[in-house]
Parts: sequence; structure tokens; C-alpha cells
Amino acid sequence: MLKIQSSVLPVLVAVYEVYSNDAEKLLRLMKLCEMAVFRIYYIAGDRSFAGLDKFRRLANQIYRNRLPYETIVREMKTTMNKYCPNEDIEKKLSDKEDFYEWNGLKYFLYELERKRCKESAVDKKTHFEWDQMKGWKLEDTIEHILPQKIVEDDGRKVLYWTERFDEKSHKKNHKRLGNMTLSYSNSKGGNKGYDEKKTIFRDSKWQITMDVAEEHKDWNENAIIKRESMMIDFAKRRWGDASIY
Repeated sequence: MLKIQSSVLPVLVAVYEVYSNDAEKLLRLMKLCEMAVFRIYYIAGDRSFAGLDKFRRLANQIYRNRLPYETIVREMKTTMNKYCPNEDIEKKLSDKEDFYEWNGLKYFLYELERKRCKESAVDKKTHFEWDQMKGWKLEDTIEHILPQKIVEDDGRKVLYWTERFDEKSHKKNHKRLGNMTLSYSNSKGGNKGYDEKKTIFRDSKWQITMDVAEEHKDWNENAIIKRESMMIDFAKRRWGDASIY
């Protein structure tokens, strides 16, 4: 699902060659490769060549020496923790100033969507597949709950927002992770107040967007902080070391 980085690709190829007859271990090792890619190159934001020598050496050992499964897992974890330690996941996801421009945002939100769909009462699937969504324009896919503008171009204030956010707090909060959700047609929400957006969100095709309307009567800085905390906890479970077990 996630675009594999060239640094990790040799490991992925090697584990497929060696473990193609063991579906369970192969799947777990593929998940471990995905974890490494997202942690190192998206959450930590390292360049594509980070860990290149380590991963190439590991791939060679897997292919030539048929390393035991447990050894591969240990080596992959060691490399992940070198470039993005577990404890850095929260720090990295809290320190970014502009999540709208983060190249991991759509995938992050989609993975959260998959989790919430599985947890729903009917254990439903996502309305859209990742292969459909990944090519969509960012402006059509991501909704700022607190909008990017709370004063219209003609100078009119959107009272719902200006009653809750001044210029400084708006600038601080509207690009935070906790303020981002999935949209299918962003034009419906626009700069509307949350009192109007809630109605739109309840009819969303995305579970995480419906969740916002169900769980938050109001949308202010405290709501953003609360939702962001939930999202970071999800990230620590989803891409932390223990998630493949």
C-alpha cells in the first residue's frame, strides 16, 4: 500500500524469495518493512538513502545465509530504532508545524480509517481503496476541520471560528494533525462553522470524519488537542515495535 523506499526494497525482495512458502512469516516481515518505511522516511522524515547500507547488508544476509525469522525481526527493529526510536514517534508527530504538507498525511489518515472501520459495529470495509485514493488531489482529500481561513476574502468574519480562535491561535492550530480528517469533496465544508460542518460530517463516506461529529459537540483548541492525542496513540500502536505480534 505504501510506496516502498529503495533502501528497504532489497529486504522486501529477499524475504519474499526466502519465505514465499511460509505465508504467515512472509506477511509479518512485509508488515515490518512497511513499518520501517513509514517510521524512518515519513515520521522521522529521513532522506531516502538513510539506512541504505544496513538494509542492503541485511538483504544479502537474508538471501545468502537464510537468516532465521527471529534474527531478521531483531535486525529490522534495531535499524528502525536507530533512525526513529519508539519514543520519537510521539515527538515527531507533535513537533511538525504543518501537517497539511506532510507527505505521510493521507496514508496516516487512511490507516486510521481502516482501524476504525474494523472496530465499527458492522466490521465494515473502507468506502474507498487506497489505490483509488492515493492519486487524489490533496485539496480534495483532506479537510481542515478548523478551516484555513476564518475571515472571508471580503473581510467578513466566520463568527463560529472567530469567537473561538484569534489570529494567533488559528495559525497555531489549523495545520495540526488533530485538525485533519478525510474528505471526498472538500467544497461542501469549506469555511463553514463547525455547527454546520457537523451535519456534513455525519453523512461522510469516511468513518473517522463521522467520528468527529459524533465525539465532539464543539470544535476548539481543546478538541484538537484531544483528537491529536488519540491519533498519536494510534501511531505508536500501529507503527511501534510490538504491532506485528
